[in-house]
Amino acid sequence: MYILKQDIENLMSYIHQYDRIIIHRHLNPDPDAIGSQLGLKELIQYNFPHKEVYAVGNTAETLQWMGEMDRIHQNDYSGSLVIITDTANRPRIDDGRYIHGDCLIKIDHHPLVDEYGDLSLVYPQASSTCELITQMIQQNPSMFRMNHAAASLLYAGIVGDTGRFMFDNTTESTFESASFLMQYEVDLFKIHTTFNTLSFPMLKFQSYLLDQLNVSEPGIAWMKITQEVLQKFDITEEETNAFVNLPSVLAEVYAWVMLVEQKDGTWRMRIRSKGPVINQLAAKYEGGGHPKASGANAANEEVINQFLEDLKEQVQYYLNTFERSE
Repeated sequence: MYILKQDIENLMSYIHQYDRIIIHRHLNPDPDAIGSQLGLKELIQYNFPHKEVYAVGNTAETLQWMGEMDRIHQNDYSGSLVIITDTANRPRIDDGRYIHGDCLIKIDHHPLVDEYGDLSLVYPQASSTCELITQMIQQNPSMFRMNHAAASLLYAGIVGDTGRFMFDNTTESTFESASFLMQYEVDLFKIHTTFNTLSFPMLKFQSYLLDQLNVSEPGIAWMKITQEVLQKFDITEEETNAFVNLPSVLAEVYAWVMLVEQKDGTWRMRIRSKGPVINQLAAKYEGGGHPKASGANAANEEVINQFLEDLKEQVQYYLNTFERSE
């Protein structure tokens, strides 16, 4: 197992010290963000019933099935321990009140870009922050007693970040963690079915995206979603996350991007890859993330066009390198 014993001991030392613990995660949360946040909350509450534990941030409508956020006052941060899960850099933290806590801990699996907090537990070799938290418990069984609720949340987060164990961030440790969590009667069918279920309006929207999909040499694809389209299909930006990997089924596509227009006219770019490293490119466009799954921003159409040219270059570099290694 890859986690340093000292990191686990330091984390538990902080948890023991504080009677009030507030857990944050990143903006526009995905299942790993919610799963790690609420899963950790459940674990602390289950093992330390006398402590106050809160999970804060904007409610993700499509992930409400995983749980609800708490409402607290800024005064509650005084003398509190704040834990940030699944968030690589401070600007991405949902709810800026985290700065008012007494102590700050970061638990994350993204490549290190912003080392913040009094304690930072960053392990990019983990498929997900949910796997990271699970591995901590597997490595140190005395850390927390697991229960069904926490196991279900952590399993859902692992499933989300590994694309149901299909992405290449899935490792032997990932399956070990999933197997460990399954001991707590996790409803696998319910979780996997929930990930794979669409409403009729969303199914119609998927058909629209397939019809509008752009594919270009040397192997990139892009989908552009305007505010007008969102309104036409009565789809929220959050709900478009379900379709970001549509181009992945195309054999001739190696990298792709979903472009979503924001209300202020700027664009959010969700970038994915089946080979080329794209997080450095995302950083060039006010973003970042994983080598094959990142996000970025574009101010206008001109920036989008430049990004697509850069993405083509990145894919061509990958193809040239791959062909040379054959």
